Amino acid sequence: MDGVLHLASSGDKGFFDAAFLYIAGGALVVMALTVAFLGMRNKDFPSSRAQLRAVSGIAVVLVVCTVAGAVLSARYEQAERRAENEEAAKEAGAEEAANQAAEAPLTEGEAAEPGTATGEASSPQGSAAADGKALFVDSGCGDCHTLADAGTSGQIGPALDDVLPGMSAEMISTSIVDPGADVAQGFPDGVMPAVYGDQFTEDELNALVAYLGDVAGQK
Repeated sequence: MDGVLHLASSGDKGFFDAAFLYIAGGALVVMALTVAFLGMRNKDFPSSRAQLRAVSGIAVVLVVCTVAGAVLSARYEQAERRAENEEAAKEAGAEEAANQAAEAPLTEGEAAEPGTATGEASSPQGSAAADGKALFVDSGCGDCHTLADAGTSGQIGPALDDVLPGMSAEMISTSIVDPGADVAQGFPDGVMPAVYGDQFTEDELNALVAYLGDVAGQK
């Protein structure tokens, strides 16, 4: 019951965030059209400083509301995407546990040999890399970065296959949570938002760093 209520409240929040964005944006468009119409009908409009201040003040309020609505809507979509990823990870874990339980009688009393299919499937490093790739793709990192293993070709930020090889895990982690600490040559500071340290859990960040460290440069 609690889960149902949580989903319902999340859906309502997303609806109101989107509605807020559409209303504020629509009001801004209506105001722009109204001002343009009045300006065409009356060349002296606005005819006084009071009118100019009123029009400017309303425009500023509507712009701020529109931007706030866009930010709220984007945050809601990111939260929904993360929730879907976590749910998918739980389902995959449950399926893997069920498969291991089904295979247990066949391997009882025997140690799994290195390099076997069973050993590879249960490798923590392999699992972390798989989770990191899903996080990279689902979080939209490929919209800004090129990474051959993920099949992405974003040009806004540096190509990860070129800049990440040779970097330590700590350096890769810092480049994600604090992108302004070491800006890649040829790219301006401030393009990559410094919000992922708050959005990603520690396990998610570690999985993403492990994945990037494993595959970057393997073109």
